[in-house]
Amino acid sequence: MKAPPQPGGRKAATTAPPDVAALAEAPSAQQLALTQLRQHLTDWMQHEPGARVGSEPEELHQLRVAVRRIEATLGLFKHQLPSRLINARNAAKGVLRALGAARDLDVQLMELRQYRKRLPADERAAAAPLEARLEAERARARAMMLGMLDSEATRHWLEVLNLASADFTSTATPQSPRAATVMPERVRARFRKLRKAVRKLDAHSSMDAYHLVRRRAKQLRYSIECGADLFGKPAESMLRALRRLQDGLHVDERGEPHARRGRRGGRGNCLFDLFR
Repeated sequence: MKAPPQPGGRKAATTAPPDVAALAEAPSAQQLALTQLRQHLTDWMQHEPGARVGSEPEELHQLRVAVRRIEATLGLFKHQLPSRLINARNAAKGVLRALGAARDLDVQLMELRQYRKRLPADERAAAAPLEARLEAERARARAMMLGMLDSEATRHWLEVLNLASADFTSTATPQSPRAATVMPERVRARFRKLRKAVRKLDAHSSMDAYHLVRRRAKQLRYSIECGADLFGKPAESMLRALRRLQDGLHVDERGEPHARRGRRGGRGNCLFDLFR
C-alpha cells in the first residue's frame, strides 16, 4: 500500500510491506466508520447542553465540530455504510447550517468586543449600536437553532445515528473491505481537491475562494484523523501542515484572511506552497 501524499507533492517514503496477519485483524472500513460515529455522537451529547444555554461560545463551536465530523465520516465511508446512514448525511448538512448561523454571530460579537477594547475610551461608544444589532441577530439565530435542535427531524436524525452505531460488532458487515485498503485512496482524493483549490488562489482571489480552501483543508484533516493510526508519522506531519494552513486562513478584524493580506502585499506564502 502506498503512503498518502506529502505536502507540496513530495512523495512519502515507501512503507514496508503490510503484515498480512495485522491487516486481517484490522477493523473493516464499516467498523471504523461506526466507531467514529459513536465517538462523534458522544461529543454531541457532551456539548449540546452547553450550546443550548449559550453562555459559553466554545460549547456551540464544539457541537458544530461534532456535526462536521459526523458529516465527514458519512461522506468518507458512503460506499461501506447502510443506506439509512447515507441518507442521514443530508440532515447533518441542515443541522450545520443552523448551528453555523448562531456560531458566526458568536464570533462576530467576540471580535467586535475585542476590537472595542483596543479603541480609545472616547471612541468605544461609537461601536455600541453595532454590538446591539449583532446581539439582536444572535438572539434570533439562537432561537432558530433551538427550534432545529428540538425538531422531530433532528431528534430522528440522532436516533438513526445512535441506533446504527450502538453495537457496531453486530451491525458491521464482516465482508466489508478493510479500512487499511479503503482509507488511502479516500485521503488522496481529498488531498487532490485541496490542491486544486489552492492552485486557483492568487492575489486577487475572492473570499469565497479562500473559504473553499479552508473547507477542503478541514475535510482532508478530518479524513486523516479518522485513519491516523493506519498512516503513522506521515499522518502526523500532514495534520501539522493542515493546522498551519487553517490558522493562516483565519480572518482578521477587517474580515480578511491573514494569508490573503500577505499575498496582496506582494509576499509569497509558504503555507500554500506546501499544497501546490
